[in-house]
Parts: sequence; C-alpha cells; structure tokens
Amino acid sequence: MRRFLKFLHGFLCHLFDRISSLRELFSTKSLYESECYFPEVNKRKSKKTIFWEQFIHILKCGYCNKFYFLYGFDVVGFRKESDYVDYTCFMKKRDKHNFSTPLNPIAILRDKSLFGITASAYGIQTPRVVGMITNGNDLFLYKDKISVKFDDFLKSKPYDLFLKVVDGECADGVYHITSDTHNVICSGETMSIANYVNSLNINARYIIQEKISQQHAALSTIYPNSINTIRLVTVIDPVTNTPCVLSAVLRVGCGMSEVDNWAVGGLCIGIQESGVLAKYAFYKPGFGTKVSTHPDSGIIFEGYKIPYFKEAISDAIRFHEVLSGIHSIGWDIAITENGPSFIEGNDNWEISMLQITSHGMQKEFAHYFN
Repeated sequence: MRRFLKFLHGFLCHLFDRISSLRELFSTKSLYESECYFPEVNKRKSKKTIFWEQFIHILKCGYCNKFYFLYGFDVVGFRKESDYVDYTCFMKKRDKHNFSTPLNPIAILRDKSLFGITASAYGIQTPRVVGMITNGNDLFLYKDKISVKFDDFLKSKPYDLFLKVVDGECADGVYHITSDTHNVICSGETMSIANYVNSLNINARYIIQEKISQQHAALSTIYPNSINTIRLVTVIDPVTNTPCVLSAVLRVGCGMSEVDNWAVGGLCIGIQESGVLAKYAFYKPGFGTKVSTHPDSGIIFEGYKIPYFKEAISDAIRFHEVLSGIHSIGWDIAITENGPSFIEGNDNWEISMLQITSHGMQKEFAHYFN
C-alpha cells in the first residue's frame, strides 16, 4: 500500500508539472517563436513544428526545453537532440555522484571563507580575504586577527572590494563595493556608510575580498569593466580515478556591466585545448544570440589566445585532487598578470554553457556520469 501511495504521489506531481508546462507553452511565444542562433546554417523549422517538438518534450520530460534555440534544434538537419544532455537528467546524475561519498568536502566549495583558506594552504592563488562580517556590523580582520565595526572600517580610508555572502550560489550575494570614507557605491547605487551597513542581512555571514587589480591585459583588452573568468570543469575519470578536464569556456562582460555572469547578459566563448577562443560568443536566451566580435571592444574572438591556460588546467586538476571526494567541479578562474587566480569552485555547475560552446556532450556524460 505504501509503495502504491508513493507511486501515486509521484504520478500526480509529474502530471501537475506537465499540465503547468503545457500552460506555459501555450502562453509563452518565446518557447516556440524566438531568434535563431544559427541562421547561416540551414533552413529553419516552422513554428508549428517547433511548437510540436516542445509539446512532445513536455510529455516526455515534464517541462519545456528552455535551451531549444540555444542548441540549434530549430534548424532543419543541424543537430540531434539525442546528442545533448537533458538538463534535469544532468542535475540528478551530477548531484548523485557529487554526494555519493562519505565525509564529502563540498562544504569547502560552498563556504567562500573555507575555499580561500584551503586554496591558500595548497598554494593555489586566490583573491585575498580581508575578513568576515557577522551580525551585520562585526568584522573580524584575518590578517590583524582583531574585531572591528564594519562601518568604522569603511570610514578609515577609501576601499574597492567585493562583499560576498559566505554560502551564496551562482553570483547571488556577490557585491562590488567602493567607498570614500563617507559613502558606499554598490550596484550603481550611492548611499551613506550607515545606511549601507544597516541594509546588510544581520543573519548572514559575509566575507570581504580584495578586488583583483591586475587582470591580465589580454583579458582586459576583450572587455575592461569586469573580471572576465574561465569556467573550467574537471571531473573524476572512472577509469583512472583521477581528475581530468571536461570542458572550458571564457565568460566576459559587456554593455558596461561590472560582472561577466552569463545569467545577467554576459557572453560565453568556448576555449579550445590549445588555449585559444572559438569563433562565436553566445548570450543566454533572452539577451541575444551569438556574436563573432565583442560588441564593445570589437575584439575578434576566433583564435584569441588566453594566457596561463595550461597553468589554470594544472592548478584545477591539482586542487581537485585535494577535493577528490567531489566527482565534478566547475571552477571560476581569473587570469592575472601573475597567473590563474581561483575565485571559487562549484559542485552545482551548469552544462548548458559547455554544450553551446562546443557540442552535445551525451557521449562524455555517459562515460563520466554512468
């Protein structure tokens, strides 16, 4: 009886998801009528065909394929959906593998303070953590090993720093702040130091991290207003039981944004094994399609050399060896004049950027995530 009730509950939940997704499909034109990422390749499918394929996807998977156009499924004879890893299937298997071992070190990735401490202990370059804020205004300075009030710290001299929620994910809770002993500028908004400190969540823990001041000139030339980072994914090979590289992309900001995040309108470009960029940079759906040159700087992406790429790979593999209890990690790596600097590691990395900048990764997924 219990097994039947469990089955019935699952069936009803999936049925509700499908009904909800069907309603979304009928009410959201962008799911079947959107810009084509690959207009130069071949003839495009009709809106009726696209709608029907989305309909079938809902019946099969329970939701709309939000990456349908991104992967080029709207172009006749261009790409096969079976070559691409379904996002929900990916997340389930990624998490199953990452949480499969006892004494799992994922906490080191999810706690930005622990991440910095661990990286430094193993000789991995990472932005220096100035201190941690608790209770909204209590700042412990790591170097001096003393506690001060955060508002007094900001009044002491001008600062250019990053404030990060310790356990924030996917760029949530990351703030670039500048101060001049009287005011703070955060996300383009100017407020007094007192008002800014009062706006912080008293129940959250924050770290203050030094801004990377020496981004390599090659990365600044592409786009100077953000720290442009490599997303490098390493995974444990089931044959050798050692970390190896799955894929890598470069994320760059654009349009005067101070961040390179793909989710807020940045660009992602594939990085080939030789360390040079691929031909096209891609926007996330809703922000545009693809470009071959940077819209602000005019830099041509194809063949553009990324410095210290081999060193970034070497450090990522070495760091993953330390955290080998985690099956796969998406590293965010800045490139400075002195080499790669590891900003963070993510156990909950996304596969969509990797597939759009390279190819459908079903074969790789079957090998590494079986």
